[in-house]
Amino acid sequence: MMIMFCKNLLLAYDGSEHAKQALQNVKELGGLISGLKVHVLYAAPFPTTTVASSYYAIADEERSFRVQQGEKAVAEAAEALQSHAEVITHVEEGIIGETIVEYANEHGCDLIVIGSRGLSGIKELVLGSVSHYVAQHASMPVLIVK
Repeated sequence: MMIMFCKNLLLAYDGSEHAKQALQNVKELGGLISGLKVHVLYAAPFPTTTVASSYYAIADEERSFRVQQGEKAVAEAAEALQSHAEVITHVEEGIIGETIVEYANEHGCDLIVIGSRGLSGIKELVLGSVSHYVAQHASMPVLIVK
């Protein structure tokens, strides 16, 4: 199985139920693959609030809140994985799917593990929009977990 040859894995993690299932899969891989390095990435979306003159204050407050959410989420995942793999955590802002794919490329990841749906609440028929984007644009294998 190709997954057994992965040594540098990206877990896209937002704390959602599907992300927690993905985390569990990575934890199991960590028990099977010696020397596994796991990058836990929370991709924080850009603020979407647009209120005339107070836009920047609201955007800064929203950005700060989302980054704090991300730091909490990656810390949770890192704690769960610490005895199973070397863990690197990162919170990055951007368009979520693009951020995940770019991070995986920049860090030479062998595999991306992502939940089928995240916290956004946006649903497609089979996959969430982010997991669909990642599967379509990543140059490495993508494991989508339900």
